[in-house]
Amino acid sequence: MTLEFLGSRNAITEKIRESFENASEIRCIVAFWGNGALGLFDGMSKECLRGIRIVCNLTMGGTNPRVIKEMLDREIAVRHNSTLHSKVYWTDQGVIVGSANASANVLSLESAAQEGWLESALYSNHRRIIDEVGRYVDEMWCKSNEITRRDLEKARKNWRKRRPFSSPNDEIGFLDALKRGMFTDRDTPVYIGMDVDPAAEFQEDVAIQADEMQRQYLDLRDRELGAWVWERDYRIPLPPETFVISFFREHQGEVRRTGIWKTLRENCNRDGRSNSTYQYAYTLPVRKIGMNARQRDELLGFLQHLVAHCPDELAENLRDEGCYIPIDRLLEPPLRQHLDDWFGGDQ
Repeated sequence: MTLEFLGSRNAITEKIRESFENASEIRCIVAFWGNGALGLFDGMSKECLRGIRIVCNLTMGGTNPRVIKEMLDREIAVRHNSTLHSKVYWTDQGVIVGSANASANVLSLESAAQEGWLESALYSNHRRIIDEVGRYVDEMWCKSNEITRRDLEKARKNWRKRRPFSSPNDEIGFLDALKRGMFTDRDTPVYIGMDVDPAAEFQEDVAIQADEMQRQYLDLRDRELGAWVWERDYRIPLPPETFVISFFREHQGEVRRTGIWKTLRENCNRDGRSNSTYQYAYTLPVRKIGMNARQRDELLGFLQHLVAHCPDELAENLRDEGCYIPIDRLLEPPLRQHLDDWFGGDQ
């Protein structure tokens, strides 16, 4: 029999991973789940994922509904309970009970208010403890509710209300802001990507159509408009009314920022010359997306490094001009390791 005290996030995470690897049954009665929590199940087969049961709390705004939807999409069985505050990781081989929610680090609420909190837990593989906690786990599963589309929509609203948006005067660095969720799960999503050098023929066409739109739409008259060309500048259309931090890679390999944009509503996209379709956007100051100058410059430096040196598959896609990804993709493998390596221990 083993009874082990786990006095840090790393120790808890390692023990959870170890328990999951050796388990035939996995049950998580854990209130709050945030970005990165699915890393606990990396490497598991579809059959294993279908055998997992999870109960979360979708009501209090501490669970990222996007993570729960991804679990459901992977056929993991998830229910929710509005009064749940437990943090129990149960397997048929051992039990971990403590203070740790499942999220970005991997274990901590995804919130600025939770940064630096110390976590602890107890692990036991005593058969009596496993059986007793197993009965609690089964009881909580039976007392919890199936998750509907309406539940997820309510959770999205609660989640957004609790997001710690940054202030332009807040001089925390980019990595810290990204980990705290300051650019993610917003009403308006944030994308990053590489632009191509616009050809003169397209520039002329864009300018003509931009003048027409500014005459037609009052809210665009004082805006600086630009456009991307579908299939030439990127592979899929960007969503309407989306923030885009746009970068350009020069022939010498240098990366420079070309602007921060907001795509227009869908009915403002136009067909142009040579059967091309343009997606229009207008420029914004960096503060409009809750980013300060330091964070912008640090992101530029990281992308410069990524394009020049990063060998993994996603970096290859980013190296190709015209690739746009959600900014929170930087927190997922394989980019997460490069992000941490680049910023080191500075943040």
